[in-house]
Amino acid sequence: MLLIIYEVLGAVVAAALGLVGPLVPALRCGLAERFGGRPADWWPPAAGGDAPAETVWIHAASVGEVRAAAPLVGELLRRRPGARVLVSTFTASGRRVAARTLADGEPRVRCLLLPLDWGWIPARVIRRERPALFILLETELWPVLLTSLRRARVPVLIANGRISPRSFGRYRLMRGALRPVLEAITLALVRTTEDAGRYRHIGLAASRVRVAGNLKHAARHGGDLAGERRRDAIRERLGVAAGRTVLVAGSVRGAESDLVLAAFRRLRETDPALLLVLAPRHPERFDAEKLGAWPGSWVRWSSAPRAIPPETAVVVLDTLGELADFYASAAVACVGGTWGEHGGHNLLEPAYHGVPVVFGPDIDQVEDEGRALLAAGGGFQAGDADAVFERCRTLLADPRARAAAGRGALAVAATFSGAVETVADAAGDILDGPGRTP
Repeated sequence: MLLIIYEVLGAVVAAALGLVGPLVPALRCGLAERFGGRPADWWPPAAGGDAPAETVWIHAASVGEVRAAAPLVGELLRRRPGARVLVSTFTASGRRVAARTLADGEPRVRCLLLPLDWGWIPARVIRRERPALFILLETELWPVLLTSLRRARVPVLIANGRISPRSFGRYRLMRGALRPVLEAITLALVRTTEDAGRYRHIGLAASRVRVAGNLKHAARHGGDLAGERRRDAIRERLGVAAGRTVLVAGSVRGAESDLVLAAFRRLRETDPALLLVLAPRHPERFDAEKLGAWPGSWVRWSSAPRAIPPETAVVVLDTLGELADFYASAAVACVGGTWGEHGGHNLLEPAYHGVPVVFGPDIDQVEDEGRALLAAGGGFQAGDADAVFERCRTLLADPRARAAAGRGALAVAATFSGAVETVADAAGDILDGPGRTP
């Protein structure tokens, strides 16, 4: 019954999008892809009677999942040089980041918006692209798409699988309706043992669930020459190469920006040249009036000059998908989502660069990483603006202590790596399994 209701709602959404989409610029962009069309810049057809290249379809919902998918895409292409990777995203912002960071200059990667999960549309795309494997990041259980993949005998691998406590309650109520959807899943590689238990409770066989860690903790920076060039350019532009000290506050949400700015005002009294890179979790919602304390001395990154002037106090990072590279310029990093009821954001992104991490008390979603950073001396918990000021002031004033904390953070980050190899191994086993050719 629930699946019938889902199909009916899907028909309503498809009809509305088809009628209204062409009239609304924000919806018109990518509308053809939503209905199963190909972008103009696609792979050329196979020559003569040649079989098409082995295609791995990876779905990464939004910007965060695209960043997590990046090292996996690189590893799959390294291991299977004759393959190609199709990356779909649910959001337009995710597609833009995927095109810039994954497909630009890489002819084996193409990007598109996820087709509507209704009717004939997913099956049409599957028939056309003929994927050998579908990899689903996180847990977006699209019923029509997954059922169509099962009918087409395309194996489905979940990577970075996670079911939050809130979603778990909802999925348990829908357990009967989920059964045909779960039958499509060949293997679920999940983040934690808690996630594994939740997958089993909603009906996925224990033999098809395995703990593999978190792709977002992948050490994706080593050997990435293009990424290192990006980071060098950021350092140059911020003035780090000339000796300027930078504090990066990443993924801050709502009132967390007030907390960071309050601490930064006091830090500037001890170091007037200190530069803050403020990265709101949702740049479009950021209230620039909060920066009135520095009239004329703050700038948005998207419109900043090639070299940030010495008098600039704050740079607002208003572009998506770049925060991980900015952490490489930081002397100290503050990670948001930890001073409210959000559960925390990625604490290890700055740690991979050997940067000490300051965060708040709310780390429900990243508790393992937070506790490990605290134990290693690479992370520091600060409950309010005064505590953030004191911790940052101490680290910024003592280069030796800061370097030691950075080494501790880097050591912790290394212990959380390895998920990319695990997922790539599983993908290879499925692709090379019985009845399949590499």
